[in-house]
Amino acid sequence: MKLILSLITFCCFNVVVAQQKITVQTEGTNTDIRGLSVVDDSVAWASGSRGWVATTHNGGKNWKWKQLTEYAKLDFRGLYAFNTKQA
Repeated sequence: MKLILSLITFCCFNVVVAQQKITVQTEGTNTDIRGLSVVDDSVAWASGSRGWVATTHNGGKNWKWKQLTEYAKLDFRGLYAFNTKQA
């Protein structure tokens, strides 16, 4: 019985993992991403070093980066996104 349950769990885990895809983002600015908050399948916010923040409205295909100049010496290590316009 344990063997059957283990096999079912293993098969389900492999299906979920197989659906994940990592894409290297090459656009934007030279910053280290420190935080990420996902609103839904399309919208996400990212925070980074040197006061940089980014948003995507198309599931991460494109990111709009903005440096908050008054925070240029700080690293944003986390954020919480409420919607497409507020985080």
